[in-house]
Amino acid sequence: MVYVKANGRVPCWCDTGETHTITYKPNFKDVDFIKDIVNGPDMINMRKRILLDNKYYINSCNTCAMIVDEEHNNHFRYEDKPTNDSYYIDANEAITALNKVHKYRGWEYGSIDYIREIQLESSFVCSLKCPGCIQGLLEHPLITEEKPYYFDLSWFKHMIESIKKHNILLKKLVFVGKGEPTLNKHLHTMIKYVKLSLPQTFLSMDTNANQDFKIEYLMMNNINCSIDGMDNDSYSIYRKGGDFNKAINFMKEAKKATHKVDSTMKFNTKSNITWKYILFDGNDNIDQLNEAQKIAKSLDINKLRFIITNSPSPSKKYTNIGELIDYIQNNRIFLRTTCGYAT
Repeated sequence: MVYVKANGRVPCWCDTGETHTITYKPNFKDVDFIKDIVNGPDMINMRKRILLDNKYYINSCNTCAMIVDEEHNNHFRYEDKPTNDSYYIDANEAITALNKVHKYRGWEYGSIDYIREIQLESSFVCSLKCPGCIQGLLEHPLITEEKPYYFDLSWFKHMIESIKKHNILLKKLVFVGKGEPTLNKHLHTMIKYVKLSLPQTFLSMDTNANQDFKIEYLMMNNINCSIDGMDNDSYSIYRKGGDFNKAINFMKEAKKATHKVDSTMKFNTKSNITWKYILFDGNDNIDQLNEAQKIAKSLDINKLRFIITNSPSPSKKYTNIGELIDYIQNNRIFLRTTCGYAT
C-alpha cells in the first residue's frame, strides 16, 4: 500500500499515521517513482524494521489501521473485524516476496515489484466541511500541507511510466485522500492515461458526488459515492456544505451513462456505482435505511453499502457488523445491499 498526497508527500497510510512522512519528493518529475520512492531508502527501511526486526516503525503503528494484533487476532478499531481482510498480508508471505525480488531482480533487499494498492490524493481541496475530516475540523485545513494542492498531471504520467518501465504489477489505484478527487481538473485525463497504460489495474474513486459527472469516470472499475443520508436533512448532519439531490443525481447520471459507449475512449463505459452510506447518530434509524434502499433500487445502482465508523458521532444503533447484517436480512428491499467498516 502506497499513499501519495497531492503535493508528492508519501505518508503512512492510516489516519493515525498520516502526519508522519515516510518520504517526500517535492517534484515527481525529477525522481523515478519506483526506484527513488517505492524502493527508496526510506520505504526499504520501514519494511525491514516491521518485517525483519518485528518492531514498530513509528509510535503510531500500535494503532495502525493495517496491522493486526496476532496475539488477540483482531484489528485495533473493530473487535469483530475479520482479520482475513483483503488489505492484510501475512508477515512471512511478505518476507518471502522480498527474498524473491532480491534474488530474481537483483534489487536491494527490501525492494518490492508488486504494489497491492496506490492511493492517490488528486486533490487536497474539498468542497465540503465534514466534521470528522480535517476539512471540517480546521478553519484553514490547507495550511497543514505544502503546495501544490492538486496532483500535477505531468507528475502522474511520470509515475505511471516508472511503474511500466520497472515492470511493476500494480493491482489497484484509488483516487482518494483528504480532499475531493473530482476537483482536480485533470482527473479525467489521469483516468484515461492509466487505463491505456496499465489496462489490468483496477481503478476506483471515492467522491462526495457533488461535482459534475464526466463520462471518463466510467473508465474506472468502481465509483464509491459517499452520501450519508436518505434526504437533505439526514445527509446534511455530516456532509456539511453538500447537496443531497446533486449527489443522488451524480449516481443517476453515472448509471445512465453505463449503457453508452464513448468511441473516443475505446472502452465500454461500464463501472460499478456504489452508494457508500456511513452511519452516524441521526441518519441510522430503520425508516431512513429502508428509504435509502428504495432510492438505490429505483436508481438500479450496483451496490448500497452501509458503513460503521469510529468517526465523531458514530451510530449508536449499529455498533458492530452483526447488528447490520441482522438489519439487512430482516429488511431486504434492495437485493444488492451490503455492509462493512470505514478503514
